[in-house]
Amino acid sequence: MLSEANLKSHRHRYFLTSRDPLYEEKRRDIVSLYLGQPVGATVLCLDEKPSIQVLGRKHPDLPMRLGYPVTYREFEYVRHGVLNLFAAFNVRTGRVLADVQEKKTRFEFIELLEPWAWHYKRGDVHCVLDNASYHSAPEVKDWLAQHPRFQFPFRADARVLVEPG
Repeated sequence: MLSEANLKSHRHRYFLTSRDPLYEEKRRDIVSLYLGQPVGATVLCLDEKPSIQVLGRKHPDLPMRLGYPVTYREFEYVRHGVLNLFAAFNVRTGRVLADVQEKKTRFEFIELLEPWAWHYKRGDVHCVLDNASYHSAPEVKDWLAQHPRFQFPFRADARVLVEPG
């Protein structure tokens, strides 16, 4: 009966309903950056891939042998900790700027922004971010005050880019 109705109860899609009363306004701001980038401005989409395991082989690979397609590798590994990959995608050029950090705090985030402030010397830089708590830490707000060209549209205190309505 399920297959006749083309129903697949074993498959799921997930979503999250925002409780933010300003969600629609913020969404419009972000979408407007993608559809019509401000003249002379740069739009960067930033995100991080946290806790990437740094692994090493516990035993060396066995040497290749004639007639075998692969080297034999021991399945055991040694864990050397984790790293965090930070990346920014330039919407206009498609260029990706990336950095790897041992920690994921407000201080590493500021370290990440510093070279971008130097790289993008002219025009506003709109950084599309998620709501990670360190993005709005006091130290990051201080950095933004010193670099007014950088704007984080998701923040409640950010300048509105699109008029509502």
